Amino acid sequence: MFPSMGVLRRQSDTKSLADPLCGSTSGTCACVESPLPSAPYCRTEVGSRVTVHGIPAERCARSPFPLAGLGHTRRVSRLIEPPVPREVAVIYDAVGNRVRGMIVSELGRSGPLSTTDLAQRVGIARNYALKHLAKLEEVGLVRADTPREVRARRVTLWSVDVERREQMIEQFNGFLRGQ
Repeated sequence: MFPSMGVLRRQSDTKSLADPLCGSTSGTCACVESPLPSAPYCRTEVGSRVTVHGIPAERCARSPFPLAGLGHTRRVSRLIEPPVPREVAVIYDAVGNRVRGMIVSELGRSGPLSTTDLAQRVGIARNYALKHLAKLEEVGLVRADTPREVRARRVTLWSVDVERREQMIEQFNGFLRGQ
């Protein structure tokens, strides 16, 4: 029973795996049962994505569904995106992420870099850098010295497309000025 809520928790509502936050293997998590407001037990739904304790539900050792209806479940409304010109939306998608902004900045400052060197300078994992570089390449902000088909097992040097960067800066500045 939750002491402060008076709700009985069924045994079938829990899993017997070790809880990633408190290490409990008893099938009942001490974090969830804590009546303290600072305890990380809230379930959050964003669209179809469910998180418990800030961990995606599919990776959490405890089922997210027993928490429904206990008074501490909250729904997050969908993000409403105001209409903006297509070019500005592309800019937001490309460099609206801090890591991608840092990648463009580092490539602009240092010149061509390999994926590994760039990842080390930005302070992220190599595969994470590749994911962001692919997005930046998709919008034309960075380019690789080797074609995509032959990049496997080869060192690829990445550089900023200066013309495209300046074009995006002008488009964004014009949008901010209301032009």
